[in-house]
Amino acid sequence: MNYLYVSRHFNRSGYYILEHLLRSGRLFPRAILLPARGLSDPLNDKNKAGAERERYAREVAYFGCRALRFMKSISLLADEYNIPVIFRESIKDDDTYMLLKSIGMDLIILGGGWPELIPRRVIDLPRLGIINTHPSLLPEFRGTDVHRWQICCGVNKSGITIHYVDEKFDTGNILGQLEVPINSTDTPQELADKTGRVAGPLMEKILTEIEVNAPNRVTGQVQANRDDRSRYFSRWKWENRDFLRIDWSQTAKKINNFVRACTQESYKYNGPFFFVNNTEYILRKSSLAKYNGRGNIGEIVNINLENIGIRCSDEDEVLLLTQVQQVMKNNNCVPALSVGELANNERLKVGDRVSSKPISLGGT
Repeated sequence: MNYLYVSRHFNRSGYYILEHLLRSGRLFPRAILLPARGLSDPLNDKNKAGAERERYAREVAYFGCRALRFMKSISLLADEYNIPVIFRESIKDDDTYMLLKSIGMDLIILGGGWPELIPRRVIDLPRLGIINTHPSLLPEFRGTDVHRWQICCGVNKSGITIHYVDEKFDTGNILGQLEVPINSTDTPQELADKTGRVAGPLMEKILTEIEVNAPNRVTGQVQANRDDRSRYFSRWKWENRDFLRIDWSQTAKKINNFVRACTQESYKYNGPFFFVNNTEYILRKSSLAKYNGRGNIGEIVNINLENIGIRCSDEDEVLLLTQVQQVMKNNNCVPALSVGELANNERLKVGDRVSSKPISLGGT
């Protein structure tokens, strides 16, 4: 069976699926399609990849963040197995369509997605259709950035779905699913790793079924509520300050989930913010602790070298701040602070309050 493998650079699911299929020894793609954008990344150059990993290690050490960036190259993996790689700006233009048509594939696999909605004429090219891997248990959590949304919403399970591609996002018939648990400390990157690692074996199983049934297509299961827009999640709102602003009147658990959902691969990027004495900080890490319910919303109820407890709206839990980063007016990025450093810098004590807006603007 000839198939084209389509993915994005440094996508966890895309890499793990391809690696598993190649190691199977029989499910080799005819070619791999990747976006032209990202080709120049040093991680795609085996002579530069080592230096880039060292540079990232220094960045992690400087900022005090966790090393969460995925640094395995699909392009280099393809080179290892002598699989030709095609780089294109768009899958919608005529040149790309004619190229795909000339390949003569039976199937297209989207492993880790493509940054555009696949047009109808491309969907109709392979006789066995196009299948996609989606990092949720469809029909729940259609859309993008779904690992962030799953953590933010506080659900306790995720998974991987392999489904046919149609003219809408994530609405095609389901061919298979596997469930993975979401732990209370999972970051989006860790959850992506979990789902990505189970996707390869599931894809191999489904490809075997497709081979056995060829030239007929495997039907799959029609998705329930396929037109329900309430199940669709859009891109995470990194540029929206109102979205990122921490609201201390929410429950401690909801704020903690939001902080985890905002976890980035580097502290060069934006995140959930708040104010202490009119100085803006990004909350990088937090956790939860039991609480007796005393104090006002936003009030510091306990403080030590490891954490600062903030009273939120609930009476049985407190949010523990464990790592913050000051937002600089000149947009320079500075290393993260422990809460002991924060307390010392701002001369904090029990009874002081943090706020969602600068006090000078009347916020609390």
